[in-house]
Amino acid sequence: LDAASKQAAVDLVRASLRASWQGQELPAELAQLSKAGQLGEPLEHPAYVSLFRPGSIVRLRGEHASGSIGEAIARAARAALESAGTAAGQWRDAVAEIRFSIDLTGEPTPLPTRYMKSLWYLVEPGVDGLIVRKDDRQGVLLPAEPVTLGLLTPRLRPRTRKLERMFREATKFA
Repeated sequence: LDAASKQAAVDLVRASLRASWQGQELPAELAQLSKAGQLGEPLEHPAYVSLFRPGSIVRLRGEHASGSIGEAIARAARAALESAGTAAGQWRDAVAEIRFSIDLTGEPTPLPTRYMKSLWYLVEPGVDGLIVRKDDRQGVLLPAEPVTLGLLTPRLRPRTRKLERMFREATKFA
């Protein structure tokens, strides 16, 4: 996305969260924002919004896979907040501290091997996400999650073990 569309996406997530906490739909002027510029383009793959609170290990993630890019981002933000369940009030009280990330996925590329040492050159933590599929189940590990979930620490751990841990975590999500 271009810089203006990225800023519009950030504004859209914030507005979507505020509207959700107030039990309202997205205001009309911001709903228009979800259709402006590149955000109005049709979504081809899922959009994810992850919410974080400093000092908390809990993170919320929402996903949406239809409509325009902007609509999917707004709906994913609401889905993330809804996933808090009974803890939604704690998130609402910490509104000034909440940080978030937006991930727009591309076309998945199948990995040509399961040999971990070969995957060193194919999977870059922090850059590449992982999708693990088995039958009708799927687990998604977003690019930043190896860092935010602590999967890459300690720094001395061999890279093969880090990749194995990333795949195990994605499998748990499934």
